[in-house]
Amino acid sequence: MPKPIRKPKIAHGLYLAGLLGNVSANNAGFIESTVSRFVTPKAFRSYLTELQQQAIKVRDEQLTTHFQAMEAEYDPGTDLVSVSGLLVTRGVTDVEQRDYRTFQFRFVTRQHQTLLDELRIKDENTRLTAGH
Repeated sequence: MPKPIRKPKIAHGLYLAGLLGNVSANNAGFIESTVSRFVTPKAFRSYLTELQQQAIKVRDEQLTTHFQAMEAEYDPGTDLVSVSGLLVTRGVTDVEQRDYRTFQFRFVTRQHQTLLDELRIKDENTRLTAGH
């Protein structure tokens, strides 16, 4: 795929990973409504329920997540954008969970707008540590 098309897909992947990975009780609703504007009807049906359930969990359990992207790449063979990095989840206690998370996105372009058509999330290297 030519670089002019690849770069916007990576930029969209970084943007959405930043939204989906940095959630708190105060912004969960905002993230849910913002992400829903950038998805195809197929993806909207598939992911809306999951996003809503995650937003409820974050609000109910007073969780905060922080995502720090470390890699972003586009694979022209699969047409997937992968954004990987450290995800730290904290609750009201001093316990934090650290995961190496990879968001994988497949985008389509419709009427000059880039839309999310598929989302995969993979977590690796989970460990719990006491906060200081």
